[in-house]
Formats: sequence, C-alpha cells, structure tokens
Amino acid sequence: MRTPGSRRSPVLVDDEDESMTKEEHLARRREERKIRREKKKRLSMSSTPISEALSFSPTPPSRPSSRRAEREALERQRVEEERRKASGEADGVTWGTFMMFVVLGMGPGWVVDNGLYIEIPWFQDTQPEGLAFASRLTICGILALPTLIPLYLLINSLASRGMLHLSVVGALCFTECALAFLAALLWPVHAGGLSICTYIIGYFAAGVGGLQTVAVLPWLSKECNPCLISAVMTGSNLGTLLTAFLGLAQGPGKAKRFTPTTFFFALFGMLSMPIISLHHIADSRIGRRPDRTRAWQRYRRHEARRAIRVFSGSPRRNRNDRKDDEWDDAKESKRAILDRDDGRDSTRGGGRAGGETKRASRRAAWGRDNDRQYHQPLPLPDLSRPHPLRPAAAPPSPSQISLHRLSPSDRNHPHPHPHPHPHPDHHHHHHPDHLHPPRHGHDEEAERMEIGGEDVEARASRDSTRPVLEGHARGAMEVVAGAAGGGEGDRVGVRHGRRMGMALLCRCISPPEGWRKVRHLAAINAFIQLISWSMVRALAPFAAYHTKHHHKAHSEDLGSDILELAIEISYIALATGSFFSAVYPTTYFKAATLLCTGFFVLLATMAADFGDWSKSQGAPLMVMCVCVIRLIDGYTQPCIFRHIGEIEPDHREELSRWVAVTQTIVNFLGAWVVFALVETGNIAS
Repeated sequence: MRTPGSRRSPVLVDDEDESMTKEEHLARRREERKIRREKKKRLSMSSTPISEALSFSPTPPSRPSSRRAEREALERQRVEEERRKASGEADGVTWGTFMMFVVLGMGPGWVVDNGLYIEIPWFQDTQPEGLAFASRLTICGILALPTLIPLYLLINSLASRGMLHLSVVGALCFTECALAFLAALLWPVHAGGLSICTYIIGYFAAGVGGLQTVAVLPWLSKECNPCLISAVMTGSNLGTLLTAFLGLAQGPGKAKRFTPTTFFFALFGMLSMPIISLHHIADSRIGRRPDRTRAWQRYRRHEARRAIRVFSGSPRRNRNDRKDDEWDDAKESKRAILDRDDGRDSTRGGGRAGGETKRASRRAAWGRDNDRQYHQPLPLPDLSRPHPLRPAAAPPSPSQISLHRLSPSDRNHPHPHPHPHPHPDHHHHHHPDHLHPPRHGHDEEAERMEIGGEDVEARASRDSTRPVLEGHARGAMEVVAGAAGGGEGDRVGVRHGRRMGMALLCRCISPPEGWRKVRHLAAINAFIQLISWSMVRALAPFAAYHTKHHHKAHSEDLGSDILELAIEISYIALATGSFFSAVYPTTYFKAATLLCTGFFVLLATMAADFGDWSKSQGAPLMVMCVCVIRLIDGYTQPCIFRHIGEIEPDHREELSRWVAVTQTIVNFLGAWVVFALVETGNIAS
C-alpha cells in the first residue's frame, strides 16, 4: 500500500514479469556482481595451502605445489642471504663499535665551522662588519667547496686505485685540530674593516666539512656496515652539540663568562679524541664488512656464471668439470708445442723450405686455419725460446715509434718485423726464429688459456679497459716522439694530449651507473642542506633582530641573545635527528621536504620584516623555526645516504660522492643569492 506522500520510481519488468522499483533493481545487480567477483577470485587463486586459507575455500587443492618451485624458492632465498652476508647488511653492530665511530665522526666534520657561527654574536659586537659578518663568513665557507672538493676528486681519479680512505680521514682530523688552535689565537685580527684571519679559518673549516660528505660517507657506504653512516653523522652532530653546550656555558647575552680564545682551546682538546678513535679503528678493523671484498667477488662470480648458463642454455657444471676441461686444453696445447719443436729440429738448416714448413706448422699450432680458427686448441706461451729481436740491431728512430696491432689478415701472414717500417739492418734476416707469434688479445679462448681460467667479469673489465690504456700509451709515445724529432710528431703528440685531457675530464664529470634512480634523492638532500645551512645562517641574524625591533634601527641591541639561543638549541635538535635516523630510518623524504620548506618560509618572513614580530611570541617562534629545520636536516641526510646504498649496492660509493657534489653545487649557488640580497640592502635592519 503506497502512502500518499511517497514517490514511485519507473517500473521495470524482469524475466518473471514482476514489478520492482529502480532501487530494488540496482541492489539486485550489485549483489549479482559481488557474487561473480567472489567466484572469479576463488577460481583465479592458486591451490596452495596459503591461498586456500586466504580464500576460505573448504575444497581440497587441485594440484600440489611442485618440488621445482620449492627448490627455486630456496635457491632465491640462499642467493639473497649470500648477498646480504657479503654486503654486511646481515651483520649487527655492537654498541662499542657504534660509539667508536660516533667519536670518530666528531673529527672530520663541521665542529670548527659551527663554533665560528656560535661565536657570531660576539663577533657582531666586536668586529667591524656588524650584522653582515654572518653572510660574509658564509661566502668564505662556500668558496672552499668549489675549490677544495674538485681538487680532491681530481687527485682521487688520477690515482690508480683511489686515495687511501683512512689517510684522508686522518688528514681531515689533524686539519680540524689545527684550525681550532689557530682560531683561538687569530680571531681578533682584522685589517681594513675585514676579519681576514677568521675568514681564512672559516674557508678551510668549511672545506673539511664538505669533504666529510665527499670522502668519509662514500668510504662508509663501500667498506663499512650501513648503520655506521648514522653513527658518524651522529658523532659529527654530537660534536656540534658539545660546541653548543660550550656556548651555553659561555653565557648568552651581554655577560660572557670567557672569551672566544678559551672557547676554541676547549674545542682543540675535544678534537683530539677522534684521532685516538681513528687509530683504534685502523688497528682493529672494527665495523668493516667481514671479508667484504672476497665474499662479494665470490657472489658476483656466482651470479655471472649463473646468468651465462641461463642465457646459453647449457647444463649446470660443477667445479671439477671445469678444471678437467682446462687441464685437457692445456695438455693438447702442450702437445702442439712439442710437435712444433720436433718439426723445427728436423728442418733445422733446411733453408727456405724448412722455414715455410715451420711457418705452416706454427699457424696450425696457433689455430689460425680458416676452417678451424675457433676449434683448434691454442698453445701455452713458449717461454723457452729466445727473444725475436737481435741485440745487435740498432734502435729505431723516434719517428718510427708506434704501436702496431695485427689485423686479421696479418694474423694469417705475420710480418717478420714488429713495426711496419723495419730498420734497414733487418731486410735480409728472414730466419724463422724472427717470426713473431700472432697476437690474440681479442680471442676469448686464447685469453682463457693465457690467464688460466679467469672469471668472466674480470676478463670483461680487462677487455673494456685495454683500448683506453692502449690509447693513452699511444698518445704518450707520440708525445715522446714529437719531443725528440719535432715536426709532425709534435703536433700529433699535442693532439693526443688534448684528447687524453678531455677523456680524463669526461671521466671525472660523467655520472656513475644508476644515477637516474637516485637523482631525486640528491635533489631533496641538496635542497634541505641549502635551507638548513646557507639560508638559515644568513637570515637568522635579521630574524632575531626583527623579533625585538619593527621598522626601526636600533644599534645597541641586535638580538644577539635570541640568536645565540636559537643556534645552540638547533644543534641539540640536529644531534637528536641524527641519532633517531640510526634507530628509526625512514623513506618519507618528500613530506620532510615540505615541512622544512614551510618553516623556512616563516623564518624568511621574519627576516624580511613582513609583519610585527617584536611581540612576545616572535622570539619563541623564531627559535622553533630554526630548531625544526635543523632537526629535519639531521634526520633525513643519514637516511638518504643509507637508502642510496640499498638502491644501488654495487655503486654506492660513486653515487654517494655524486650526491655530495650535487649538494656542494647547490649550496654554492644559493649562498651567493643570499649574499647578494644582504649586500644590496634587500634584507637589512
């Protein structure tokens, strides 16, 4: 029975000629779709016990799980465990090792640089620069990054195996101690309205801090446990925290308990502790990955062999089969050498016919016949034969020095001389002993016989570097030839020298493999570091000033007590963030970037004097902005470097170094922008 106020939807007729409303029809359709989805889900799930428990199906499995799938799952689990064990991720770190690296982190860091900024309120009152002292000291520190860091990268790339990491860390620790000692003696010196000595100390102190991310963190990523990255960063921020406590003991405000000389001498005593810690780490080798190099190379060789076996479809072979095959090839090669020696003895003194017979036997023994080029076993090097060059022959002229590589046609008909233009004394010496065995640098089977079964990865790396080395050698020899003979050789040598320089430059500036996967992390790290250090250091003095004075110039009170309190509490937040990054690492980097940007915008508003911040809530808000920005910086930077090692374990050192270089470039450009704003009067009191 319909009520008078109710409305009826259009009538629909189903298969049974029953009337229903539109709402009832849609509800029925939804129920049918739900039943179909559940049925499809039940039929699509595999019939393993876990899937049956998820689908709540009482029916027995249609087929059991295969043993092959179980073996493959166990194999994948075993390979993953080997990778984790070889990389050091599965090994824990004791608290003693963690604290030892924490003490080490206080040395190669920003302790002296941050100490200079803690003393900025004193310097603003005593030095002739006034409020502009902070921005000028920031510029001096930024200038060290594009000068000292590229010099280190160039020396590291020119070294054959790179610089010794422990030596670099030790040099940074000693330099930090020396800078603290010099700052205690030379901070009052100024000339021409500039604090020259303080700026020079700030230049080298910032260089040491920049080399922490370029040299120290990549070394930790490569050779130490990933957790120790957070330990070193915690130690670096702990050193800054102790510096802040020392500044609090000095007394914020006008009444100072001791001078900056006492302050920097106390830092000098504190910075001697990392040297002792480094000596203990170098002797006991704590914190390193257990047998890292050997285990990792063994894992990589296993992966390379497995990939080649899967790609070629060949059956799995054990180590004994490979050794037997190599031993059989060696015996056949030795037999070929003995047969060749017998032919030489039988044809000795036979003239040209004997030489031709010997040349034919040599080509057959080296497997250079057209039909059997890759099927004939290659001989082992015959070291008992004399060197083919005659000692009485005159040396070639400098213009004839070149590197000659045999073409495929020369391998079948080897030239009797080592260079295309032989010396005149060699024209009539066609004795077979002067024949050179053909070079087989690009024959894989020959190289395997020559090096005795070297693994595929090492062979590939050697083959890839051979053209580069030969190009460098060719350029060097032509440079020598040009210097000796002049003329065309000189121009050729200069041209090759330029090519070598361009190749070296391209190798230094080319990003490593896997850079596309981590470049967003590099951008986030550079942005947060730019805000936390370059921007905050330059804008915080003006923000502290405007929390006391609004649109008025007051030369007596510059807000030094608020600035000093904000800097020292922010260092506590910085160390706290680094410690929590070791305990609770995260990957929410975009959210941290947005939070840091919001507080920086508020701080920039205070520095530009937009609004009246001279009331009671202005000073606490300014201190909170600086502290939150430093807390985010201390928490995200170690997490970013750890996450880079998880994304690309094979290239973690190169990628970490490139992330640090990106951070350096961005900080350099940003500091100049802030310096221009301060010096042009756009941000002023």
